[in-house]
Amino acid sequence: MKILWPAVRVAAAVLSICGVVLALDPVKTVPPDPVALMEAGHYKKARAIVDARFRANPNDAESLYLEARVKNAFGAPEEALKLAERALELNKKNVNYHGALAQLYGDKAQQANFLEQVVFARKVKGHLEEAVALDPKNWKSRDGLIQYYLLAPSIVGGDKEKAQKIADAAVQDDPAHGWMMQARIALQNKDYAKAESAYLSALKADPQNFAATVALGNFYLQDAVKKYVMTEKYGRDAIRLDPTRAQGYSLVAAQMIYRGNTGADLDAVLAQAEKANPDDWSPYYFAGRVLIAVGKDFDRAERYLRKYLQQEPEGNAPKLAYAHWRLGQMYQKSAKKDLAIAELEACLKAEPNFEPAKKDLKALK
Repeated sequence: MKILWPAVRVAAAVLSICGVVLALDPVKTVPPDPVALMEAGHYKKARAIVDARFRANPNDAESLYLEARVKNAFGAPEEALKLAERALELNKKNVNYHGALAQLYGDKAQQANFLEQVVFARKVKGHLEEAVALDPKNWKSRDGLIQYYLLAPSIVGGDKEKAQKIADAAVQDDPAHGWMMQARIALQNKDYAKAESAYLSALKADPQNFAATVALGNFYLQDAVKKYVMTEKYGRDAIRLDPTRAQGYSLVAAQMIYRGNTGADLDAVLAQAEKANPDDWSPYYFAGRVLIAVGKDFDRAERYLRKYLQQEPEGNAPKLAYAHWRLGQMYQKSAKKDLAIAELEACLKAEPNFEPAKKDLKALK
């Protein structure tokens, strides 16, 4: 997916006609599109635009929806849910508003007890099905419904055959996204050969598709695949397609670590990422996480994670609490119990319900 950068009109020209100088209109710029910014992962830039628009018109459905997306991206899901519900009340025929609510209810279901999960699951299904009914070719709605049918138990409407039918239809009218859906189903079935073929078909249909490029890079990182040279290829392709997005740098850094290159070259890739997008330091987080996972160069991992903790994360990037959790894991592996406990407690202070950190802390005490 390409970033839709603002269109800028050519600077005012000066014409001389019959000795009379005529100045054209001054330079005008089209404001950045907050939706395009968010789709490209630039939530901090979008936030400034969206917040101002929302303050100016807090009862406008689109303003409510965009504010909901921003709030959710920056870790305020309850506020986001209220905003999204109000947006839908004002316009029940908007596909995006149904999709936003489906995502938010799905996130709530993951933290709920069984009975609440059933209620939220039915809401997710209802909103996704309504979105697809409103616009049968909206790829985000179709992909969301596929995920629901694949993952939900049959008691709340899970249906793998329905998921496959949606993906088959999507391949015909939207090949790039349709093949991405086919890859999702294949991965769920652990059919890695079919998943690879589907991802490659998605890129054949749209060679500039950023999401498919990153998905292939991640695919080759998996333990069941481990083709790190291909991860590097698609990571660098992603950087070429959009050097301002973090995912390509994270892929390149990860494959370097798995291949044993954890020195100055790794530092250089992360510095390049930071320079290209100072708002998003997630490549430092992912590099630190991978170093800890493979048990290599803990000093460098600590430096990367401490760096990540120095600024607010980009929207939808890992929370700072997770960096504390990873540091706790690293200290635990290094037999530094007191430091591990301190980091896990810092994690839980910010995210009291984060079960992995609870489990790790309990094991240490």
